[in-house]
Amino acid sequence: KDAIKDASENGGIVHFGDGLYRFDQRLIIQSKHVVLSGNGPASSRLFFTQSAGMDYLGHIHFSGTNSLTDETALAQDGAVFDTEILVNDAAAYAPGDDIQIGWVITNDFVEEHGMTDTWQAFNGQWQPFFHRTVVAVDSSISPHKITIDVPLRYPTLTANNASIRKHGGMISDCGVINLSLSNATDWETAWEHKQIAVLDFENAK
Repeated sequence: KDAIKDASENGGIVHFGDGLYRFDQRLIIQSKHVVLSGNGPASSRLFFTQSAGMDYLGHIHFSGTNSLTDETALAQDGAVFDTEILVNDAAAYAPGDDIQIGWVITNDFVEEHGMTDTWQAFNGQWQPFFHRTVVAVDSSISPHKITIDVPLRYPTLTANNASIRKHGGMISDCGVINLSLSNATDWETAWEHKQIAVLDFENAK
């Protein structure tokens, strides 16, 4: 764990030689450029024992921070396959910025999908639908234009208060290679918990 802590602070590769390595707690890595590696899945094995309190969590958890700032509203609707988005103000954006594109789950949006009285969790809230990277910004025109790396996959409507938010704190160049991972437990214990993952990523790219 000391090696993982050092890598988390400075970046690096943490190598596991041949053997079975037991972990009784989660590994949480919150820095970029951290890789866990081994000599192959048959030789280097990581075994995680914790199950209590692990609902919806991962034993190895790579996580950046979720910083959403500089929201700007769409100036006109975005269509499927658009890579150019017109917004009210792109002054705070630059190529390379990570962004989220989303909108409010309005009553009209819910009704459009035939889910009135069914969808309840996020009604009335802004939710992200696309994670993208800015490749170009043009603030010389009105409205301003932001070009993204991957096209939209769904109509993005101003009627639903569609907007863009800058997504800071993302981590990259991290992961797991040449290892086998296990969080196996007995059948009865496994069914006492929900959606436990041995490996997960949050705010990472």
